[in-house]
Amino acid sequence: MVEERKLRRFQVMSYLKICYSDTGIGLGRVVDITPEGMRLSCEEPIQTDRTLTFSLSLPAVSVGDSEIIFDADVIWCKRSKNRELYDTGIRLKNLSPEKIGMIENFMERSSNEDRWFSIIKSMNT
Repeated sequence: MVEERKLRRFQVMSYLKICYSDTGIGLGRVVDITPEGMRLSCEEPIQTDRTLTFSLSLPAVSVGDSEIIFDADVIWCKRSKNRELYDTGIRLKNLSPEKIGMIENFMERSSNEDRWFSIIKSMNT
């Protein structure tokens, strides 16, 4: 598979549950994220080569609504190293600048929290 990724992936340390937007049924969690796509960890495989609508709630990204509803192309799906799960790659479609900003804000805040956690952890050892 040819690597087409242009942006650095941000590994998500907190649990970000992703759902099907139309049913609200959870399908898994976000493993890593960029403003252009995500890697998901799911219990069931997701059919590739189709577009689905997802819902994702970002923790405290801003005042107001933190839920993002978006369309995404399912690019790939394969069995995870944990043989009970599936890794799935999705490419986000037609995100508004506001939604892109929410994702970037989440990534920046989480990155800062991870740095502070590392500093505190190193001071305690």
